[in-house]
Amino acid sequence: MKKSVKIILLVVIVAMLGGALYFLNADKNTNKNAVLLQIPEETVTQISFKAMYSDKEAVIVKDEQYGLWKCGDAYLKDVFKNDIFNTIADLRIKTEIKNPDNLSQYGFDYPRVVINIKTTTEDYEILIGGYNNVEKAYYFKISGSDSVYVTEEGSKLNYAFDYDTDAFINAQKK
Repeated sequence: MKKSVKIILLVVIVAMLGGALYFLNADKNTNKNAVLLQIPEETVTQISFKAMYSDKEAVIVKDEQYGLWKCGDAYLKDVFKNDIFNTIADLRIKTEIKNPDNLSQYGFDYPRVVINIKTTTEDYEILIGGYNNVEKAYYFKISGSDSVYVTEEGSKLNYAFDYDTDAFINAQKK
């Protein structure tokens, strides 16, 4: 009888540990690839961004007459347009850091890129901060949010706006 009680106790302990691990992993994965922002192109009225190492800000607006996007006097090339609009159309996160104590440790004292998006209903400011070597992605923050995020692996946010702004503007003219 003592042996069967030990076996039952062991089975109960293993089941409890397994359940705890399951729920810990379920909670950890809740944010994985969660959609944070979805901004359809048809609602966007203007996008501007500036990389910290650039002198100019790139401003992208829609030419209502032709229905095409412009950067300055030049029409936005499709490759750039697709990168930018695909990125903001479905911005997913891998990790959320709620109420961080110190934004400096995430690179927000001097953000790599500041992105401003104006839509027909709301305006957004997205800051891209430092690089997270473990997650292999950049930290980013949306104004008005108390959280810092890491984009999902392979997210275009990591590079869709990370242009030398001057070079981006000049590339549209060629």
